[in-house]
Amino acid sequence: MAEMELIFHVDPGHGWLQVPSKVIRDLHLQLTSYSYVSACGNYTYAEEDCDAGTVIRALRARGFDVLVKESLWEQRFPEMFNLLYIGTAEADHALGNAGALA
Repeated sequence: MAEMELIFHVDPGHGWLQVPSKVIRDLHLQLTSYSYVSACGNYTYAEEDCDAGTVIRALRARGFDVLVKESLWEQRFPEMFNLLYIGTAEADHALGNAGALA
């Protein structure tokens, strides 16, 4: 079984699972607008309540052993200032440039 290690970022208000965007695309997942994508499109941050579990279940169904490391932030997760909401034209453009899962 292949392993995939992901980082779960938690700040005082919420949490997001950092996933390479190419994984989201390869799994053909549709995430909610509560999740984000990095401006360069390399990473998707799956929102903890709706989308993180969807990602993990999909990976496990594809035979991955998912390992999650937790990253705790005392203040707001700093990447949040550079992220795009899923479903916006900017996020769609960034995701379109993320490449395919090898």
